[in-house]
Amino acid sequence: MPVFSIVFGQMFNTFSLEDEDQLRVSAFINSLAFVVLGIIQGTSAFICIALYGTSGERLTMRMRLLSMKSLLRQDVSYFDDPRHTPGKLTTRLASDAPNVKSAIDQRMASIVQGVISLVSGLAVAFFFGWQMSFITLLIYIALFATQILLNRLVANRDERDIRSAENAGKIAIESIENIRTVQALTKESYLHSLFVRSMQRTHR
Repeated sequence: MPVFSIVFGQMFNTFSLEDEDQLRVSAFINSLAFVVLGIIQGTSAFICIALYGTSGERLTMRMRLLSMKSLLRQDVSYFDDPRHTPGKLTTRLASDAPNVKSAIDQRMASIVQGVISLVSGLAVAFFFGWQMSFITLLIYIALFATQILLNRLVANRDERDIRSAENAGKIAIESIENIRTVQALTKESYLHSLFVRSMQRTHR
């Protein structure tokens, strides 16, 4: 992006040229630069997404296998803990690994691209005009701090939603596993209301 900005600025300088030959040469050079930049950006984006996507899939599979091996090696008393019921464990096993994948998949590629663009952009900006660059940097810091606060709020909400989903999964699995007992005690409506309340918490 910083290189694109430089080429874009040079294109506007081309319009101020009075000599037609210089205008054509400059326009051709700028057009060629745009084509080269487009090819480079497209190729690098494809390679980056492919590499991070492959690594994310492999990491997800490896985490699921290691988590399953760890669960199978636990003592029987481990599963007596209410926090380690089959419903909660299967829910976490199904959700945690994809969450890790999403963290290093396209998000990691975007972070790397953003850091590179930020550093190179600041270097170019301070080279051409440090006063405006300094003001822009202060605004960016303020926006960055605001984004951190928003991310914390969203993370807290996601954690609450995960707990509610685990509770709902626990209710559903235990109800299905003990369906005869549930029918004998006529607790279908009660368990259904518990499940609905647990799921409604994720939509508040």
